[in-house]
Amino acid sequence: METYLEERQANGKYTFTSEDVLNDLPVSKSVLHQSLRRIRKVNKVALIRKGFYVIVPPEHRSRGVLPLSWFLDDLMKFIDRPYYLGLLNAAALYEAGHQQPQEYYVVTTGDGLRNVELENLKINFLFRKDWPEKGIQQRKVPTGYLKISSPELTAIDLIKYESRIGGLSRVATVLDELAEKLDGKLLCKLAELYTDLPTIQRLGYLLEEVLGAEEIAAPLIAYLETQNPRKIPLKPSKNLSKTLEAIHPWKVVPNITVESDL
Repeated sequence: METYLEERQANGKYTFTSEDVLNDLPVSKSVLHQSLRRIRKVNKVALIRKGFYVIVPPEHRSRGVLPLSWFLDDLMKFIDRPYYLGLLNAAALYEAGHQQPQEYYVVTTGDGLRNVELENLKINFLFRKDWPEKGIQQRKVPTGYLKISSPELTAIDLIKYESRIGGLSRVATVLDELAEKLDGKLLCKLAELYTDLPTIQRLGYLLEEVLGAEEIAAPLIAYLETQNPRKIPLKPSKNLSKTLEAIHPWKVVPNITVESDL
């Protein structure tokens, strides 16, 4: 079994499935499971999902698992779902955000997919119906390629899933650093194709009113003028205040205070 793993690693492959081993080696399921239990105890492999394993070379054994970017593409092929790495993780790849996130945010389709929670790895799965193909990019990694959200799709998703990543002030801080990578026209095009009006309103409000990125926000204003958006609260979970006025042209009521930490 260990020779088999060494050969895979020598060929640049750091993942395998139970089915792979049963097809490649003359072993029974019981013998396979015994061998895998033994080498898992010494951190030579990590079980990520039932039937899917990652080979852990010596330099990564203290952590117990490879960096997710090395095996996420293989994992999602095994699960048979489209995906992209997004939100704070994608922002970090564009050098936005104060710290490298301790959790991973993977966007996919459908539902019913449980998060992966291991001692040194947590993968949060987020779901969307409208698959944003035009906003997904490929990035080279040591084991192949990784699909990530573009800067513009990352900005949209930061708003869309703000409650999952610490709220709008954290979003504003990340957007502040991400702004220099954003193309306003492309941002607007992706927003038109793949998101709802309230998300566009909140994104535009943060860009213009909180971060002062008027040039990036301008195409969103032009689009909203054709859509007749309704008045909405900045923070979705809070009710509209009758004493606060909506900020035009976004029609966003600032029912919370949002500031960038930069």
